[in-house]
Amino acid sequence: MAPVVSSVRSVPLSTSLSMKAALHPQFHTDATVTCVCGNTFLTGSTLPELKTEVCSLCHPFFTGTQRIVDTGGQVERFRRRAAARTAAR
Repeated sequence: MAPVVSSVRSVPLSTSLSMKAALHPQFHTDATVTCVCGNTFLTGSTLPELKTEVCSLCHPFFTGTQRIVDTGGQVERFRRRAAARTAAR
């Protein structure tokens, strides 16, 4: 069988486009993803184990619920300021 020759190059494609050995990381087809909520599932990745904080079982977009994360009382302070502004009107 004759080697395939590129129209741009005069070098056969089999020798000009060969990949380097041991350049790409190993791909794990059974990588385990673990969420903070406890959900685990399998996916493909270059890492054998992945950890995530949010998944489709606990993300508000998928669950339809909304949680207010209060950091240091910021939500309460905002609500007090908003109530004071509406009361002043």
